[in-house]
Amino acid sequence: MKDEINFHVVPITEGDDTLFPYRIIKARRCLRTKLDSVFFAGPCTGGSPWNRINRCVSEATTQLIEAKKQMF
Repeated sequence: MKDEINFHVVPITEGDDTLFPYRIIKARRCLRTKLDSVFFAGPCTGGSPWNRINRCVSEATTQLIEAKKQMF
């Protein structure tokens, strides 16, 4: 019998600061068995070498990168 893979997506918003216990509980509620895991993919902001290049696209892109750095 082949294992079935199911995905349960929970949106993470700006208000979901993972430093607060409630937000950790929100993520843990999604875990059903010891085989489940939580994965978060935030936007690539300060650590990406692409930002050095993307900042040259426009002033609006530079502002967007800075706003995301502040948020995350």
